Amino acid sequence: MPPGELKKKQMNIDIINSETYDWLGKLADEQGTSRRKITNNLLEMLSERDDFLTQVFPDLKKIGFTDNHLYINDDKLEGVAKIGLDENNFVHCQLCKKTDCIHVLYSMAMIEVTRLAPLRKGK
Repeated sequence: MPPGELKKKQMNIDIINSETYDWLGKLADEQGTSRRKITNNLLEMLSERDDFLTQVFPDLKKIGFTDNHLYINDDKLEGVAKIGLDENNFVHCQLCKKTDCIHVLYSMAMIEVTRLAPLRKGK
């Protein structure tokens, strides 16, 4: 193999949630491709997102997640931003006491933000 050439590796991934499997199928149909390519593209975009966030927000890093909060370490402020939903279901930073600070912006790029407790009620 020439230097720098990427060797493709394959692995089987079990999708145990039928809703996710159906959703991947719908995306694949809409884009005229396969579930495998959709899955690879999504994983690649997640990796690229992490690289992007490290470049754009070098002082911020996600350090934890619970049902109610996302925790973001802020090296510049030397603190931890606790991100959750306020009474109006707006994403809210308890460190800055705002819904429009840098921590909220950063958290919106995290997939976990969709799982904050009040948004999941009824599911």
